[in-house]
Amino acid sequence: MTYLEELRAWANERVKDYDRNRKKNTSRPYKLLGTFKSATSRSVYNVHSYGGLLSCSCPGYTFRRRCKHLDMV
Repeated sequence: MTYLEELRAWANERVKDYDRNRKKNTSRPYKLLGTFKSATSRSVYNVHSYGGLLSCSCPGYTFRRRCKHLDMV
C-alpha cells in the first residue's frame, strides 16, 4: 500500500467517524411553532423552537435577535 492509499484510507475513516458522531449529536428537540407570510414581499418566515430557544428566519431576528413573529407565538 502506497503512502497516498494509506492517506486516503485514513481520511475516509475520519469522514465515517464524523458522520457517526454527527448523527448522535442531533437529538435536541426541534419544533416548528409558526409560519408567517410577509406583508411586503413573497417571503415566508418560520418560527422554530430548538432546545427551548426560539428563533425566526426573518431579517429582523437576524439583526436584532427580536421580532414581532416571536411575540405572536
